[in-house]
Amino acid sequence: MAESHAGYTYCGVASLVILDELHKIDRDRLLYWMVNRQTAEGGFNGRINKLVDACYNFWLGSIGIILGCDVINKNALRTYTLCCC
Repeated sequence: MAESHAGYTYCGVASLVILDELHKIDRDRLLYWMVNRQTAEGGFNGRINKLVDACYNFWLGSIGIILGCDVINKNALRTYTLCCC
């Protein structure tokens, strides 16, 4: 089974940035997948049908920053993160 995972995805994207090869990704598909990782709780899960976990806020939030996108619900993410503290 080829199942995506937020942590591995971040490592791949960050590696492409270091190699100056970020243009090789399908940005729209990555953003679509990333947006669908944000759950009703406001945080992210790392894979489809998995529980939300604060560590994925870093992995997926960092991808969002790298791509310069603004497609996630930042207020919900902030609220979830603060609840975890």
